[in-house]
Amino acid sequence: MKRSSFTGPVFAGLLLLVSIVFLKVSADQIKAETDRVPEISEMSDTVFVAPPTGDRETDRASILSALKEAEPGGTIRFAPGTYFMGGEIIRITVPDVTLKGHPEGTILRGCSKGEFSIEDIQEFGYKCNGLELAAGGQAVLDLTFEDLFWALHIGCCWETMPKMMPGEGGQRIEGNTFIGNSNALRVHGYWSEPTIIRNNRFRNNWHSLAVYGNTVHILDNEITAPEPREVQGFGFPAEAIHLVRPLELHESAKNGRRSCENNVVSGNYIEGITEGIMMTADLPDIPCRNNVISNNTIIVKRARPFVFPDFLTGNIEGDSTVVGVSLALRGHWENNLIEGNTIQGAEGLGIEIRGGTNNKIVNNSISGISRRKPFPGNAIAAIPILGGDPETWRSANGSGIWLSPGSDENEIRNNRFGNIASAAIFIEGDQNRVEMLKESDTVRDTGKRNSVNWAMNSKD
Repeated sequence: MKRSSFTGPVFAGLLLLVSIVFLKVSADQIKAETDRVPEISEMSDTVFVAPPTGDRETDRASILSALKEAEPGGTIRFAPGTYFMGGEIIRITVPDVTLKGHPEGTILRGCSKGEFSIEDIQEFGYKCNGLELAAGGQAVLDLTFEDLFWALHIGCCWETMPKMMPGEGGQRIEGNTFIGNSNALRVHGYWSEPTIIRNNRFRNNWHSLAVYGNTVHILDNEITAPEPREVQGFGFPAEAIHLVRPLELHESAKNGRRSCENNVVSGNYIEGITEGIMMTADLPDIPCRNNVISNNTIIVKRARPFVFPDFLTGNIEGDSTVVGVSLALRGHWENNLIEGNTIQGAEGLGIEIRGGTNNKIVNNSISGISRRKPFPGNAIAAIPILGGDPETWRSANGSGIWLSPGSDENEIRNNRFGNIASAAIFIEGDQNRVEMLKESDTVRDTGKRNSVNWAMNSKD
């Protein structure tokens, strides 16, 4: 049979077409490989934590094993699921290492809720702990910390009196969730680079966030307690954010370096906590300076503990609740800025200035301040170390801002007030400069040489 004359050309054409398609697909694939960002699993400096088993000893061993392989600049990547890790705190000493949760969710859990009681608080403090960052440049991202005594500690050393750790700082705590912890996040140190605590969620914690020293930036976090009975221990949320002078004074502070300065607390949303933002500094020789508290929303709430704290028992007979202040600056604070905050619905005071000098309290919005009943109530700040006994402001009960005796030479202006039970501003300090926006906002001045003015065109 005679072979068709077009078979060769057709076959050749098909072969050419297949070759063109193959080359195009190969080229597209090469381009895709070139453009694609490598997954974390392909990074040579990533160490993977074995998947959780639900057994505490096994899960702790998996975490410790991964940390032993960590190198500076590397990443520790957790698997999805819940790691039971409660025990002595796990200290991380490798600098510039990142701990990262899985996109599907990673939970680090301390103890089950039934394991903890007030009677066993000392034991609980040793057996239900999380992580300690003890080097500069470390990061904790996208993890959930649940039911821990110390969930996350930055500095050294949790098992004794925390020591002030000088160093580079630069830690990043971002995108994490803290639920049902006694002490969710604490920082002890003097840093040259700020520690950044940003975009985290704190829910139903006893103490959410405390900073002893400098320099820490607390930005855009959400701190709430919609289920206060879920708080470990006493069953109520005590503090949202606490800035305080260090428990231990490092030599750099004793020799003139300020112990609590250059902290920034900005853009945070706080609701349902007993004390909102509390700042305490009790050493006159080492005042806290140049801190910024700005653009926070604070809605505090009276709490009813299911176990009433012994340190408050007997304050008010028959009162089983605990009450606090939205924003308090107590002790030796100088040249700090409190600006643009929104305070709603507090009992007793909106802003408490106790002993501060040369601070600026400007452009804040304060509304819904009622008189505290019964007075003074069971107040956390009445504990001597916190220096906030409400008896000292009995006459100012129901005011928007109170300046104590000794709170001198502060600048207070352009603040807005609404629905204030008593005076908008109650002044007992001296030589303060006050400028009011509205004639209807009252100022009670019992101090000396204070300047009080109303802005032009200040009618309602």
